Amino acid sequence: MADAEPASTLVMWLSREVVQPHMEKRLLEGYNVRLYPVLFGSEWLFAKGALLGRALSDRLEILAKMLAAPGREHEYPEKLRQAATDRVRTYGKEPDSFRDFWLKTELPQLEAISFSDRKMVKRLSREKCRLGELVPKLLWWVVSGIAFGATYPDLTERMWRQSHETPPDPRRWQISEAAGVVDGPWEPTPLEEMEHAVLLTVAYYAGEYYPELVEPLGLLEELEEGRKEMESQ
Repeated sequence: MADAEPASTLVMWLSREVVQPHMEKRLLEGYNVRLYPVLFGSEWLFAKGALLGRALSDRLEILAKMLAAPGREHEYPEKLRQAATDRVRTYGKEPDSFRDFWLKTELPQLEAISFSDRKMVKRLSREKCRLGELVPKLLWWVVSGIAFGATYPDLTERMWRQSHETPPDPRRWQISEAAGVVDGPWEPTPLEEMEHAVLLTVAYYAGEYYPELVEPLGLLEELEEGRKEMESQ
């Protein structure tokens, strides 16, 4: 698969803070990405997608026009909701945090890594793959989150507040630092703040590439705010 440009799709826009710090230009063309920090950051992409799905749960078919293959957007809402219920069924109980739920249902192999071995963690954090190879995974991680948030809006809120507004276990935070996923001390991220930021991103992207969808998505105000923010940067 050819490498995607960093800002060529909505998913890349939503993924930039997870992907871009670990991305480097290849000598000839395209980009390499350090794989393991992005894999650990996939929980964040799933959670952001969940907030987006929660906020636009009644407009999934419109949102799908920026994500699905042309002509397939009508199938998206039902398929997304089914994927979300299948994931919860696989987990076997009502999840209470994004991290445990996501790792156990999507990346169980990461749980088997001995994070007490910091040398191994650092070695893994240097492994690379081409950005083009990673793009389908990024799409799946974000879309899986959208599906979950649209299907379980109340559960999404509870999980977000537990995962991102409650101080984490210190050891887990140290593990994330060792893997290069986080940098610096933990700070809470209020749901309302992040949901607004996600909607601003979607609105600005739609305004640039799908202007006909901004009003149907109900994001006119967010588009204006997003443009002002981009102009001020």
